[in-house]
Amino acid sequence: MSVLDQLGWGPFFSAQLPNLNLPGPSAPGEASARTVAARVVEEQKRYHFVTTALGTRLARIAGKLRHAARSRADLPAVGDFVLVEERASDNTATITHVLERRTKLSRKEPGTDDEQVLAANVDVALVVHGLDVEPNHRRLERFLATAARGGVKPIVVLSKADLCAPTAVAEATAEVQQLAPGTTVMALSARQGQGLSALWDHMGPGTTAVVVGPSGAGKSTLVNHLAGAELGAVSEVRESDAKGRHTTTARTLFTLRDGTLLIDTPGIREIEPWDAAPGLDDVFADVAGVATACRFRDCTHEREPGCAVREAVAEGRLVAERYQSFQKLQAEARAQRERQSPWLKPRRP
Repeated sequence: MSVLDQLGWGPFFSAQLPNLNLPGPSAPGEASARTVAARVVEEQKRYHFVTTALGTRLARIAGKLRHAARSRADLPAVGDFVLVEERASDNTATITHVLERRTKLSRKEPGTDDEQVLAANVDVALVVHGLDVEPNHRRLERFLATAARGGVKPIVVLSKADLCAPTAVAEATAEVQQLAPGTTVMALSARQGQGLSALWDHMGPGTTAVVVGPSGAGKSTLVNHLAGAELGAVSEVRESDAKGRHTTTARTLFTLRDGTLLIDTPGIREIEPWDAAPGLDDVFADVAGVATACRFRDCTHEREPGCAVREAVAEGRLVAERYQSFQKLQAEARAQRERQSPWLKPRRP
C-alpha cells in the first residue's frame, strides 16, 4: 500500500487529476522539480506541513493559489489532499492546488464573515464533552449540525466518566442520546482506559477522525491515549472550576497504531456552523417531523398561521429550548447567506 493510500487517498481524489493542467517534466538543465499529491498534516498560521511519498515536509502556499482564492476556505486546511511542487534538493514544498473536498467541518470564523474549514476529508467527528461539568446541549447541537452539514458522521464522547458516579454517567448519556437519536453516544475515561474499546470499532486503517470540543473537555488526554504516546502537553486542571487551559495550538493529523488518521484540534470556544440549514433536519428530527404538518411548505415557524411547530411548543409536545436552538441556527445560516450575496457586499473602490 502506498503512502497516499495509507493517508486516506482514494478514487474520489484520483479522478480529479486528469482535469488539472499539471506541468510536464523539467527541461534538461532545469532544477529537478516534480508535482505530486500530498496530504496536509498540520496547519499553522503562515505555513503547513504536508506528507508525500518522500516524507513530511514544510510547505508554503503558492502565490498564484493564494491570489486566486475567493476566501480563506479555498486555501489548504488540515486533512486536505493537495498538489505540491517538491524538489529532491531540499525538504520543502510549494502547494499549488487544493483538491475538491469529500467532506469537511466548517464554521463561521469568529469575528469575520468568512468560512473557516476546521478539518477536511473527515469520516468521523469525535465531539468531546467532559462529564465534570453540566452537559451543554445547545453547544452539542451546534457541533452535530456542523458535522451533518459537512457529511461527517458524529460520535458524542462524554469524557471524564471516572469523575462521576455510574448513575450520573448513565443519566447524562441518556439525556444526550435523547437529544441526538441515531447518533452514537459513549461515556469513557481516557485516564483510566475505560470504554475505549468501543471507540476503536468506529475507526480503522484509512479512516480519518477529528477530535473537537471545548477547551478542558479532555481532548488531548483522549488523543494521547489513542496514540499511545504524549503527542501534546496536557495542562493541569484548575481546582476551582475543574477547567483546563488550551493545550493544542495547531490542527495536526497523526497516524495511530491501527492505521487510523486522527486530527487533533484546539479547544473551540464558539461554534457557528457554516451554512447549517441543509443539515438541520438531521439534527432536529423532532422539529422536522412536526413541521410536516405546517400549513405552508416553506413555513419558517415564526409568524405564519397554521404553524404546527409553534403549536407543538405551546402544547408541550416539543421542547421549547430545542425549537429556539433550531430557530437560531436557521437565522444564523440565513444571515450568512445574505452577507455572502454579491449584491449586499460593499464594492471595492
